[in-house]
Order: sequence, then C-alpha cells, then structure tokens
Amino acid sequence: MGYIILVVIFILVAALAVLNAQEVTFNYLIGTLHLPLILLLLVVFVLGLVIGMVLMLLSCKKKQRDKVVKG
Repeated sequence: MGYIILVVIFILVAALAVLNAQEVTFNYLIGTLHLPLILLLLVVFVLGLVIGMVLMLLSCKKKQRDKVVKG
C-alpha cells in the first residue's frame, strides 16, 4: 500500500514538473535570477520545511527545558 502512495506522489510531482517548466524571473534584493518555475517552487518548499523543522525543534527544546526547571 505504501509503495502505491509513493508511486502516485512521484507521478504527480513529475506531472507538476513538466507542466511548470517555463522560465520565470525571480527578483531579490541585489539582483534577479532566471530559473524554471518548478525549481523555484521546490526551493521555496524545501526552505519552508527546513524553517518549520528548526522552529519545531526549538519549541521542543524549550518545552523540555521548562519541564526540567519545574520538575
């Protein structure tokens, strides 16, 4: 069952990549960058995952520290 879900996700990601292959311009503070839309989406998604994981870990550490102080 798990492999079927992975195959479906892989097919959806592949279709998303094919449908969003056009080049876009990304403007940031010191310049611009031309890259495929799917790459920009992937970078933003991964960056969001990393930031979310770091914030979650910091929150867990704070809860553990508070638990030790109160305990």
